[in-house]
Amino acid sequence: MTAKSLYDTDPDHGLDEPGLLAAVLTPLARAAVPVFTASTYHADLVLVPEESRSPALDALRSAGFEFC
Repeated sequence: MTAKSLYDTDPDHGLDEPGLLAAVLTPLARAAVPVFTASTYHADLVLVPEESRSPALDALRSAGFEFC
């Protein structure tokens, strides 16, 4: 199994403001993409099944997220 990560390069609001995780999860939920989340002091992690990668990326891009 290979692992790939995505990083939001230009969030709609600052990383120190509350609500960023909800901003990521909302478009995924609307697209019916299953997720697993974990939050730490330094980061929020959102995992999606490999077979849901394309729908997840499409949903996030449609919501205005950009990836590098």
